[in-house]
Amino acid sequence: MTQQVRMTAAQYQHLVQNWDRTPVKWNPEGIYGGIKEVKTAGRGFLFAIPGLSSLLILGAVFLPWLSLNLLNNNFSTNGIGALSAPSGFVDQVQKLSQKYGSFIHTTPGSTPALSNQPYEASHGWILVVLCLVSLGLIFWGFTGKSKNLVIGPLIIGVFCLGLSLWDLIQSTKLINDTYKQFNNLQAGFIGVGPGLYLVVAGSIALIIGGIVTLSFYNK
Repeated sequence: MTQQVRMTAAQYQHLVQNWDRTPVKWNPEGIYGGIKEVKTAGRGFLFAIPGLSSLLILGAVFLPWLSLNLLNNNFSTNGIGALSAPSGFVDQVQKLSQKYGSFIHTTPGSTPALSNQPYEASHGWILVVLCLVSLGLIFWGFTGKSKNLVIGPLIIGVFCLGLSLWDLIQSTKLINDTYKQFNNLQAGFIGVGPGLYLVVAGSIALIIGGIVTLSFYNK
């Protein structure tokens, strides 16, 4: 138990008169408990949230963004515009296009592609670059124990979310415009692929992860 010090009336009067000239003595274990500076190691594990979110977006770019099942064949295209189609699929579609209009177009020596693809293949490459930058900043922040570097990935998450939502809206519009045609043919189904949904989810998670890391890293 700390022993309290009693002052005489003269000492108290002197203290009041000279309060602005009395040197302050640092006494962390004084009668009133003092003030202690406590340094804590940040919660580094919080960097895992934006880090895993960036990896999710990066992987989702290479998954199908637009899927089509036509004549019992599966066709898909991912975020960088790569086409996945079974052998002979394009020939079957071209036969149908002579009567119902073209959904896929080809040029001599080129790879088949969507004739009215709802998004630019460059969007996927933009997301790839942004995710790599985000991962670099997160690793730098983790090793340097600086939560402020998460601001970059947070901004990147907002941009990725806007870009992916735009592509989702355009893809949905294309599906609504063309689905009746396939329904009348009773030959296929077109829909948004899982990759685009995962990009949206990963972008939201990246934003939330950035906010959580900035808010609770030092608490």
